[in-house]
Amino acid sequence: MSTKQAIVEAAIETQLERLPIGLMSAKQALELPDAEGVIFSHPDEEAGTTNTYVSQAELGSILEPE
Repeated sequence: MSTKQAIVEAAIETQLERLPIGLMSAKQALELPDAEGVIFSHPDEEAGTTNTYVSQAELGSILEPE
């Protein structure tokens, strides 16, 4: 599976907790407008179970080589 087709979990991170928003493809995550506090699970990890999250910019850097 292409990394851009990988499923990522979007979440909002506050000072107290991480609130899941939903699942989407990594490509869809990159197409979202910039929003402060929104993070995404790392595309190499299993969405919904990982504790490894990255910003939208970091996600773009991970996917850039394709």
